[in-house]
Amino acid sequence: MNACCPIHQFILGVLICVTPCPAQSELDQGPDAFGDEPPTRVVVMVGNHATVAELGRPIELVFDGKRQLVTIIPDSHKTFEHGPLRFEYPSNMSFGYALHEGTAHEWKLKGPDVVLQVLWMPDPDFAAGPWTDAFAVTIRKKYGLKDAELTPEHLEFGGFDLTGYKLAAPLIGGELIVQSFCSIDTIRGPVMFVLTQSPPDLADDTDGYVELMASLKDSLRVETHANQAGH
Repeated sequence: MNACCPIHQFILGVLICVTPCPAQSELDQGPDAFGDEPPTRVVVMVGNHATVAELGRPIELVFDGKRQLVTIIPDSHKTFEHGPLRFEYPSNMSFGYALHEGTAHEWKLKGPDVVLQVLWMPDPDFAAGPWTDAFAVTIRKKYGLKDAELTPEHLEFGGFDLTGYKLAAPLIGGELIVQSFCSIDTIRGPVMFVLTQSPPDLADDTDGYVELMASLKDSLRVETHANQAGH
């Protein structure tokens, strides 16, 4: 494996510190639902007339002189379409973006019990394989995880093959962190997917991880050199 250059070490410092948030706060417990979040409001425009409504609750509007019940329901998924990638992901995941050293793009999608980070190095001459190898070496050295279990990982999303490694290590307090980092070459430079979760044990995955993986397997499209899988 090759040593990691400074820009990749900087990116790694961002990646490894991310751990999924608890799925539910203690305040959300109990019959009175004191922790219920207020409903999301939207403004429905019909011509120049504005009506305030709550997502999921019907409102009465007039169309062609007739009163109709209209309900606005949020989609369960959103579409990620940046760089050489396009895929669907659960809409309950937050979205974040950062540009590192003016070169590497990082998108962070964070759910209740899973985090997906997408790294894109927009340089066609930069290879995914050595980048992933350097990523693995740097993580183990930088964070003293020489005893962590590091195994080859292969992910197939939408007919595209991503290869890399899977790391499992206990954190302070006994919490288990499982991180998969796999990459693929594209016509616009390599892309790396970093999936982080904290399952109860190695035999299980979190619910958010399972849902996200299903979305990626069904929807990922990548601009590759070989135009894999006919996409």
